[in-house]
Amino acid sequence: MKARATAFAVFLACAGLGYAGPSAPADPPSGPPLTPPELAALIRRAESAVVAFENFKDQRESRDAVVTDRAWIEKLAALVEAGPLEPRAVCFCISTPRIELYDAQGRLTSLTLHHDTKLRHSGPGFGDFEIGAARSRAILDLAMSEKKNARERVVPKLKDSRPKR
Repeated sequence: MKARATAFAVFLACAGLGYAGPSAPADPPSGPPLTPPELAALIRRAESAVVAFENFKDQRESRDAVVTDRAWIEKLAALVEAGPLEPRAVCFCISTPRIELYDAQGRLTSLTLHHDTKLRHSGPGFGDFEIGAARSRAILDLAMSEKKNARERVVPKLKDSRPKR
């Protein structure tokens, strides 16, 4: 009961701050969890990334950095591929920065970090995965390296490149 009340309180707090949530589609992705090489391959398909720096108190202060550097995308893929992705229970928390990856057809996936050791993948094989503190910190450092390039919000394509069920 306490967990349900806490989740509801988080929902209300987010709603009160005007947070609309990540730009994930209404239907949650399905399928078995991806292996590190499969998720890394999905990341490598990306032509660009948007690193979203949210300001939950004032959305007008939120900023996005657009990354088209292949070396940056490859480094992200290598960090994900460098170790296991151990499935964990999905928490209800929100996180910033968020890394959204796009190809020519639309959004491939969204990645966020949680609780210093978990990676949330919001694409095919959706879930929270234990990746350890070192890899989590390395991914966070990579994302934060783009904060200096963050500008106004980028309107992402509404189309999602994931196959329909």
